[in-house]
Amino acid sequence: MKLQSILAIREPEIYRQRLKEHDQNYESRVSLLDKAQVIFQAKTKLSEMSPNERSLFLGVTTQNAHNYDFDPNLFGAPGGNGEVRKIIASTFYHLDDFFAAIPRKGIISEQQYNELVNLFRTGITASGGGKFPFVFLTRILTVSRPDYFVSAAANALKPLCTALEMKYPKDLNEYWNKLLPTLHQNRLFSDYVGLPNKPLLALIDGIINIDSQNTLEQGLKDKNVSYTAQENSNMAKTTAPPLNQILYGPPGTGKTYHTIEAAVRAAEPDFEWKSREELKGKYNELVDAKRISFVTFHQSYGYEDFVEGLRAENDSQSNLVYSIKDGTFKSIVEDAKSKHYQKVFDVNPDARIWKISIDGTGKTPTSEYCLGNSLAAIGWGEAGNLLSDGLEQDTYYQTLGSQVRSSLHEFSQRAEKGDLILCIGSQRTIQAIGVITGDYQYEEEGTASYQDYRNQLPVNWLATDIDVDFHELNGGVNFTQKTFYQLWRFSVADVFNLLEKENIHIKGAVPSGKKNDEKYVLIIDEINRGNISKIFGELITLIEPSKRMGQDDAIELTLPCSGKPFSVPDNLYIIGTMNTADRSLAMMDTALRRRFDFVEMMPNPSKLEKAVVKGINLKVLLETLNKRIEILYDREHTLGHALFMPVKNLMDEGKEDLAFEMLISVFQSKVIPLLQEYFFEDWQKIRLVLGDNQREEAQQFIQVQEWKSNSLDELFGKEHELAPYGEVIKQYSLKAFDDEVWKNSEAYRCIYPSSLKEATTAESENETVVETT
Repeated sequence: MKLQSILAIREPEIYRQRLKEHDQNYESRVSLLDKAQVIFQAKTKLSEMSPNERSLFLGVTTQNAHNYDFDPNLFGAPGGNGEVRKIIASTFYHLDDFFAAIPRKGIISEQQYNELVNLFRTGITASGGGKFPFVFLTRILTVSRPDYFVSAAANALKPLCTALEMKYPKDLNEYWNKLLPTLHQNRLFSDYVGLPNKPLLALIDGIINIDSQNTLEQGLKDKNVSYTAQENSNMAKTTAPPLNQILYGPPGTGKTYHTIEAAVRAAEPDFEWKSREELKGKYNELVDAKRISFVTFHQSYGYEDFVEGLRAENDSQSNLVYSIKDGTFKSIVEDAKSKHYQKVFDVNPDARIWKISIDGTGKTPTSEYCLGNSLAAIGWGEAGNLLSDGLEQDTYYQTLGSQVRSSLHEFSQRAEKGDLILCIGSQRTIQAIGVITGDYQYEEEGTASYQDYRNQLPVNWLATDIDVDFHELNGGVNFTQKTFYQLWRFSVADVFNLLEKENIHIKGAVPSGKKNDEKYVLIIDEINRGNISKIFGELITLIEPSKRMGQDDAIELTLPCSGKPFSVPDNLYIIGTMNTADRSLAMMDTALRRRFDFVEMMPNPSKLEKAVVKGINLKVLLETLNKRIEILYDREHTLGHALFMPVKNLMDEGKEDLAFEMLISVFQSKVIPLLQEYFFEDWQKIRLVLGDNQREEAQQFIQVQEWKSNSLDELFGKEHELAPYGEVIKQYSLKAFDDEVWKNSEAYRCIYPSSLKEATTAESENETVVETT
């Protein structure tokens, strides 16, 4: 059975069933880990255990050394290392401090891991050991914490790394920083990391051994099994997209480009498009409707920008006040929860919330008239039309207090169509809620009961004759006597959520549970560049699918600034992008890795198929550059096909000369700077990537100057000790961008091997013949 297919399983029960079918020692492995876990939680030292118990963690040198009905060496035998055999037989007590320091549950930090390695090394040295037994270490850790570690016994890591398409860890640091994080973020294991009684990760050892004996390597050479963005794109068309996903890969692989498609597919699953223009048009439409939001993480981005924070502002009397400002994440969460009401009742996406007292508090003839006639009205009609040019010079208006003038100004000039308006019933309660449906009006005759109430706004009163306490939602602050002012301590979503909790019926509203059909998307570009703990804070848990609103394990937290309850709905999708050249996936925050699906976006040279510029085959060029980079560095720092797409586009338009100029620009402004960054200006390696070592000096992009002893003496004088054995020192420099080599098409063709160059030339000639016949 292919190990890669095992790693693609998402359901633990299916995983266990596959293990039972293919690992004849499955039940023995489970029994060993179960027994070991009981002992591990009860005893902190190896010297406290019986030889039989100790054999579960250390293994046995002979099968007579235990009385179990299974082989204790299932997760790694002592092998031929006499030092390890000595430890198992008599000097095991030197590992007591190491064993006691292994965390009994929960997440293991890098500091704890380094401490474990140091304690283990100290114990081995004290036992008289000279070599560091890496396999022995991983065996003890795997049996102790089967949720966290995998055994390195019998070259088990090699097929595992092959299946994960990553390099074999060459040391303890790579085992910790690359292999384990990659396994921990796998959806099969991620939910159980930190739970040692859930040994799903360690049990993979059985399949590893089977595959290493069969034909795993051959199966993994098949390119069809690689987990690519193209496969995921096709899969997305038939399956629901994950709520949380990150598109990751090297620069120029189209991550940001593909977020548009991913976002539209998530927000409007039934939408189909025939061109990029149609897709982009739909995307812009969703952005305008505030159903898609875009944010870029960076080192200075924080919780206050993402969730909520205090902002210093001036109120209507120019007093300095500190108000709570919603961040990008909180804003789209609130929209996703309340958009139904906003859509049905024409609530403005940026709606303000206003408090109004109509003829005081409680029921009065004036308030009853306004609520029954779709109006909101306030007095001081003698001031005349509040929009008139001479208002500030009006004698009556000048006699009014600052609070009254502020109310009149906000009522006539700041309140807008689509804003929410609350008519209060007392200092703590409201008696009606409505949406402003038009502009300010000055009615000379006033209301039926009071002529002075000439300042009016048309309002669609959604609920009247209610009595809902807003004191807690308003931060424990009573409504003031000021007639009309903005409420900023809560949002539109908070208002409707409170009314739902109070079972207030709003005419025209869809029953609860049927509102979240409209989907929302938050795109987080460069998600790996931000400090995840600093940005998400305590809310990282809430984005998990199982912790969202409406789920059995839904969680609601209280926000620290506003003190309001907060939860994340299940109609909000989060799509992140990550440049692996900035930070490896293995270095990602563990909490983030466990909560996101990862979609790899690697270079796709096939996008450049048949793109030949001045005899330069772009597909072969990119493939050659990336093969060299992968050998000299790694696959996470390859070059993306998107870097060369502008060149191809110009060729498709028949503009070959412009395409070649664009290719020169791509090399000078994109390819060369990336290679300098990747290889830390190690010009020898950059020359190898560009193939400069395979061609004559005139066609090389990087020139080499050799400094021999006499030249060095001339430059530095005697006794410089720069070449004590007479060796030649090489100095590398990039040729000036106005040098003729950059305009020489043959210099680019010489980047890839001559055999491929000849094939490309033949292919180009064949195409020319076809075109001219």
